[in-house]
Amino acid sequence: CTLCPAGKYRSSLEMARCEDCPTGTYSTDGQTACQGCTVCPAGKTSNNGCAGGASVDNDCSTCQSNTYSEEGHTSTCTACDANARSQANSTSPFDCRCIAG
Repeated sequence: CTLCPAGKYRSSLEMARCEDCPTGTYSTDGQTACQGCTVCPAGKTSNNGCAGGASVDNDCSTCQSNTYSEEGHTSTCTACDANARSQANSTSPFDCRCIAG
């Protein structure tokens, strides 16, 4: 028997293959349920289900400038309005500030 790799889980040994955890989460090797996955925090995202690894900083991607993620449990960061800008790792649409002009 082999353990599931990071980013996957198997709830029982009878399962023939490992399953992906929901988008926006990640897990370490050998997880037996998605409850073992941890949601990426606001301002970060995971676009490939459980992106393997053990810490949020290494496994969840930071939202780029001019985008934000309120919940973190998402596969994409939301873009600011066309005339607004934000810092990387923004967590709210209120972080998007209108540009001059």
